[in-house]
Amino acid sequence: MSLVLADRVRETTTSTGTGTITLGGAVTGFQSFAVIGNNNTTYYTIAGGSQWEVGLGTYYGGTLSRDTVLASSTGSVINLSAGSKDVFVCYPAEKSVNEDANNRVLIPYTTGTTNVGSLNVGNATAHTDSGVIAGFTASEPLYLYTSLQNTSTANTSYASYAVNDGGHTAYGELGINNSNYSYLAAGFPNNGFSTPLATFVESYGGPLVLGSWDNQKISMIINGAVSTTDAMTINTNGSVAFNGQVGTAGQVLQSNATSAPTWVTPNAGTVTSVSGTTGRITSTGGATPVLDLASGVATAGTTGSSTLIPVITIDTYGRVTSITTASNPQGTVTSVSALTLGTTGTDLSSTVSNSTTTPVITLNVPTASATNRGVLSSADWTTFNNKGSGTVTSVTATSPVASSGGATPAISLSSGYGDTQNPYASKTANYFLAAPNGLAGAPTFRAVVAADIPTLNQNTTGTASNVTGTVAIANGGTGATDATNARSNLSAAKSGANTDITSIALTTGTISTAPSGGTDIVNKTYADGLAAKWGT
Repeated sequence: MSLVLADRVRETTTSTGTGTITLGGAVTGFQSFAVIGNNNTTYYTIAGGSQWEVGLGTYYGGTLSRDTVLASSTGSVINLSAGSKDVFVCYPAEKSVNEDANNRVLIPYTTGTTNVGSLNVGNATAHTDSGVIAGFTASEPLYLYTSLQNTSTANTSYASYAVNDGGHTAYGELGINNSNYSYLAAGFPNNGFSTPLATFVESYGGPLVLGSWDNQKISMIINGAVSTTDAMTINTNGSVAFNGQVGTAGQVLQSNATSAPTWVTPNAGTVTSVSGTTGRITSTGGATPVLDLASGVATAGTTGSSTLIPVITIDTYGRVTSITTASNPQGTVTSVSALTLGTTGTDLSSTVSNSTTTPVITLNVPTASATNRGVLSSADWTTFNNKGSGTVTSVTATSPVASSGGATPAISLSSGYGDTQNPYASKTANYFLAAPNGLAGAPTFRAVVAADIPTLNQNTTGTASNVTGTVAIANGGTGATDATNARSNLSAAKSGANTDITSIALTTGTISTAPSGGTDIVNKTYADGLAAKWGT
């Protein structure tokens, strides 16, 4: 929502009361409030008879809400009477900004007025650069400044001007802390930024650059009210002056403790003597002294021998201070410990003889037995020697396995097991492996006999080529032993409709109830019909 003003905007209304009014359309020669735009605010005047009201309202779709009353004929919101009233956009005196007779713009605020001279916003006519959104122009005989004050006395309060980049990721700031500022309260480190009444320039997110855009020097001044020289000046040629002094070629900057540093020329001269430390370093002196380690500490050459051991002494500086020799210690071994044989078994042992300079260590190894580790006796050796190979002289077997014995025994089934000794050898065709016919015994391959075939079921007897007995109808038989009973069981009567046929002999033709050829045979019904018609 924005504040919008427009020229020659005038309509009428017949609304009554103190609420939102409905606009009746533009007066001839004027614009309607539609140019303000929906949800935008504008300054308005309502006038009708003795009633009038000036205020700030919101336009929306042909209506105008009366949000804030600035002035009226009653001093407050008026209760509109019946009848037509004018409604138009105005510029209230309370909200106007104007130059006075001295070309100053007075902007009212809560405690008075502020004199800012000529204020140009959006069109800074006093500036020629593009992109200037506001300019402040005034003519004062002494000084002109803009003031930003923070009147809070809190120990975290300060005032500052800040500018930032479009992404708000970096900013530059010029500010001042108040007299009560505390780095502890603010939660910042104890440095110059946190000093009470400190004026600071800082950057965040980017480098801080102090410089001049053209060829101008940069000065830093302390106590400018009385100082006649800069505390430090960076000149246009890049030289740096301290307290107004630049110095000359070859000079160095010398600190003067509590006063400003000065440029001085270092003393020139020649090193005439460098002394050493007795017993450590020697010097030849002169303009080009030669430094060396002190001599006499150690003698060049080899120290020690096969019978003498060198003894070297070194001081805290790491120098060799003396080298002497000592006799090479020699003597007689007087004691040698016995061998350690482990923690298991007590059958192995050792002894040591220390009576000479060449002690003898004896390892006692007993003859091996069931309880002792040790060496094999000659008898044991004979017993176990060459027992890793030999010849099998006899292999016995237990039925049903048989062995031929000898150095290369043949292993097979016993003879009592018949042909099963070699069941995969060639056999006579159509033979099968079976026990003897009618007897128990070892199986052999033989021909099949009748006794090998079991009875098929309880209702059949006979041989493979003939079946005797009565076969039931359910099993495909007649259930009888003669033709008469068989015919009766099968419902084939001996007389009547199923009379036995004793003879039929046809060479050609058919048996028919409607004969069509000379060789056809007719049934009795057909023949009787012919007899009745034609006579016998």
